[in-house]
Amino acid sequence: MRRRRFSPALPLLLLLAPSACTTSSNFLEPDPEEPEQEAAPTVRLVAPAALPPFATDQYKATCQTTSGECPVVRWQEVDYVALSFHDNRSSFAVHAFDAAGSTLGVHEAVGARYLADIRVDTEARTVTFVGQAERTVTLTWDALTAIR
Repeated sequence: MRRRRFSPALPLLLLLAPSACTTSSNFLEPDPEEPEQEAAPTVRLVAPAALPPFATDQYKATCQTTSGECPVVRWQEVDYVALSFHDNRSSFAVHAFDAAGSTLGVHEAVGARYLADIRVDTEARTVTFVGQAERTVTLTWDALTAIR
């Protein structure tokens, strides 16, 4: 019985043939057609006295966290603060503030009052403001952008 010897050169030549690789690419470079990952909003706690100035005759910072601090959303260099109305309506006045503390816009988000927590859902691209009795108001990231 005659044994055949395997030659590794033939499969290697087939792999290196021009038809085996028609385009060159670098797997380390990002795909130019793939969108860049957008940074998600973050939540931080701020003392009520440290909030940017707002119309205190209309709004109040009523934060029902255990620390007494107010949850604030920071996203794309804008702070979003959910304030309560003085008339105790079941709504938040979501204020957008720039880095200098100037008001960029205000949106009335109906359905909850007296802020206790803020939850960010990166999959759904939403921010949920949790108020008294676990009532919630959810805004999309696009809705936040529209406030400013």
